[in-house]
Amino acid sequence: MIKRPWWWFFLLLSPGVNLLMLVIINVELGISFGKRKPGEQWFFGALPWYALFKLAYQEKEVAYVGPRDWTGKKKSFGREWGEAIVFAVIAASVIRTFFIEAFTIPTPSMEKSMLVGDYLFVSKLSYGPKSRRLNEYSFVHNAMPGSMTNSYVDWFSLPYFRLPGLGHVERFDPVVFNFPNGDTIMVDPFYAGHDYYSYVRKEGMFVSGSVANYFKSPEKFDQMARNNFALKKHM
Repeated sequence: MIKRPWWWFFLLLSPGVNLLMLVIINVELGISFGKRKPGEQWFFGALPWYALFKLAYQEKEVAYVGPRDWTGKKKSFGREWGEAIVFAVIAASVIRTFFIEAFTIPTPSMEKSMLVGDYLFVSKLSYGPKSRRLNEYSFVHNAMPGSMTNSYVDWFSLPYFRLPGLGHVERFDPVVFNFPNGDTIMVDPFYAGHDYYSYVRKEGMFVSGSVANYFKSPEKFDQMARNNFALKKHM
């Protein structure tokens, strides 16, 4: 009915991305039935379940007019930027989930080949990308910015699984894995979800001036980092 590409179906299977795609599809459906004013589009995007119910049962005279044809028409400045931002968010989320993601080396366990603080891109195609289990908003951590409200919904989740990869883990392969943080997660609106010890280590390196200085006396700089964190909490 909205005459959009068939591969949109696969975006609906990706947790996080599917929340955004459902909003887009609902807005496109409203447009197909003539709901093309800005307020009507916001209505279908923000309250889709009520909007669809109203369209189906309360507005029986509304006719299907098909999707909007932009051929030969100039989009507004706001619409062009809005569509570009939405596309960028979807593309970045898909790339981070299924292809590559940027990481920072957190510990000196591989110091002979990788240093603490080094940035690298990790291929998720090597061993198969892991599906995101929870539906979460893109580009936010475990909580919404400035609050302790979860950035995901846990009433609907996928089972753990991996898609087929290009190879298998072999000896001497450098791999990235999920570190079991246990009970060291920071319960704070600004640092929500961050690992306490990772934060202390990074702050200690910043205070020391360099990674080399930090590892000359890590206990000293870790304590300085804890003191800085306590001061920030009371500011």
